[in-house]
Amino acid sequence: MLWKVKRWELYFLILIYAFSLAIRLLPKFFIDSHLPAFQGDIWYRICMAQSIYDHWTLPDPDIRYLPYGYVPLWYPPLSPIFFAVLAKITSLDIPTVVTRIIPFFEAFSPLSIYFLARYLYSEKVAVYSTVLLAATPSFIYWTGIADPQFLTLFLIPLYVLYFLKYARGEYSQKSLILMGIVLGFNFLFHLSYFLILITLFMVLLFMVPRKNIKRPFLGFFALLVISQAVAAWWWYPRDLYWWWIHALTSSSGYYQPLKHFFEFGMVPAVLGGAGLVYLGIRKDKHFLLLLLWILPLFLETQNETILYAIDRIDLTWETLAKPLEGFRFYCFLAQPVSIAGGVFLLYLSEKISKKAIFSGLLLVLALNLWAYNIEVDLTNAGVTRKEYDAAVWYSQNTDDTALIAADYYRGQMFSGVCGGKALIGGLFPLRNVNYLYIRAPGQVQHDLYTLYTTEYESTALEIVDRYKLTHVFYSRTLDEYGYFGTSMQKGFGLPVYLDKFYTEYFIIVYQNEDIIIFKVVQ
Repeated sequence: MLWKVKRWELYFLILIYAFSLAIRLLPKFFIDSHLPAFQGDIWYRICMAQSIYDHWTLPDPDIRYLPYGYVPLWYPPLSPIFFAVLAKITSLDIPTVVTRIIPFFEAFSPLSIYFLARYLYSEKVAVYSTVLLAATPSFIYWTGIADPQFLTLFLIPLYVLYFLKYARGEYSQKSLILMGIVLGFNFLFHLSYFLILITLFMVLLFMVPRKNIKRPFLGFFALLVISQAVAAWWWYPRDLYWWWIHALTSSSGYYQPLKHFFEFGMVPAVLGGAGLVYLGIRKDKHFLLLLLWILPLFLETQNETILYAIDRIDLTWETLAKPLEGFRFYCFLAQPVSIAGGVFLLYLSEKISKKAIFSGLLLVLALNLWAYNIEVDLTNAGVTRKEYDAAVWYSQNTDDTALIAADYYRGQMFSGVCGGKALIGGLFPLRNVNYLYIRAPGQVQHDLYTLYTTEYESTALEIVDRYKLTHVFYSRTLDEYGYFGTSMQKGFGLPVYLDKFYTEYFIIVYQNEDIIIFKVVQ
């Protein structure tokens, strides 16, 4: 039976879950519960969740772009709703839910690969593959920072497994309805839903040489239509495909190929690569399946490298050419790579010693995680508790018309705590719209940088008036680590000129040592 597990398999999966939970949760006990790792737009999701928690309605139009013009709620609504509901159930604030509760869900993400690897190969390959995936640094990281894609990553192996069995007639056509509905809910949870479709399409290509291609082709089409229909209430009236393709942009994080290798995880990359070569030489029947699965994901990890190589940097603005930074695809690439690595490890164990290979694997994976400093990445908040406290004060002592200026990191944090009320979005300018200041390449970040660095009171007041700012945030950390994402700034930190704020046009309404909130005098 596919889903039947032996007792030892159950114990193994429980052990993997315990490890996955511990490595995601324990490092966070050494930092304040209100400071999640700053990556993957976590504070933006917290912002939407806080707005939902405060008003129990969807944050539509999009909070990020409210100061500039109308942008519909383009982000899948179920994940911030999930955060808000957990906060309501547990009576915890949403940042604490993110750092203390969500890891219990994220820890399931590596388990599903076991069932697919067992189906394709054997129990032994499944064990090696699951261990390899569970200890892949990039997989741990991107499923350890409350990014909703952990659900997609859990579902992908299960959908590949289902689709393979459905194509062979082992599931009825009625099963497509349930699987399509679940896929639709995944669409409403995170846009990585499209990677499930891409993966299933590659599986469909793998099946093309078969005689009965009609069944899987119609099955794929049914899953696509049903999942789109489930989420149509959200995307259709807002014309979101236009916004996703033509208007929205993502940030860039150009990495050299060697950095990709280290960021992904050296040990899993080497073992997976060796496994793929081994499968190709052996002409394994599932080699093409894994290769097709890997190919689009690998190309996406290198998307910026490819665009630079062909001298089409302009396409980095296009979401179809660069939907996200390349490193955001590591965790998805890790799944087929871990299966290939599992096959290679089984081959080595048969040639050398099972005990030696398994013990050696655990050792090198542990060393790889240590070298990667995984605990540092999982707790790198980018902001301090005192800055968070200032945001809490601002949330409690201002109304919905307030709008505060800060650098990128602290601005995102303020918006998360308040469910808005911060000038953000400048790093994600819009294309094909005529909104002032935010139209790509945008000038918001230039203006914010100028607001802090200019010596001239008149220049600062002009920027304040331009964006209808009511408050300006300052922390000493801005001088060393402030980040605005503008060509005017080299690296981190900036020379903040504070004197202009100590005038009749600004008053201090909050101060905690070197952390200050200035209010604009109307």
